[in-house]
Amino acid sequence: MQDRIEQLVIEAPTVLAEAMAFEVSELFRHNPLLQSLAVLRGAKPVGLICRAELQALFAHPFGASSNEKKTIGQLMNSKAVMVEADCSLDQVSQIVAEDEHNAGSWYFIICRKGDYLGLGSVRQLLKK
Repeated sequence: MQDRIEQLVIEAPTVLAEAMAFEVSELFRHNPLLQSLAVLRGAKPVGLICRAELQALFAHPFGASSNEKKTIGQLMNSKAVMVEADCSLDQVSQIVAEDEHNAGSWYFIICRKGDYLGLGSVRQLLKK
């Protein structure tokens, strides 16, 4: 039997798509070890927001003033890799390797029947 991606689930906080970008920025600021957050609508993941990407948006001239009042749903990566918990490690490795939209992301979303379960780490996946 193949190993499943569920064994790599990282329990991580989430944010709702309606949360304001400034609030999420503050959440990252107060939690220095937190690198990515799944963005949810109800229990369903709809994207991912990474600390570095949000910081980059806020670092541009007028970046804070033009982005802090947006919702995180407007700024998130809506093409984040999302996989079901029962996918094999090999399947997820292939999905991550072939994903052109998330080459810079070290995290992906793990679901169970479409509901958020946790995050997965590309680094941990590579170690398996």
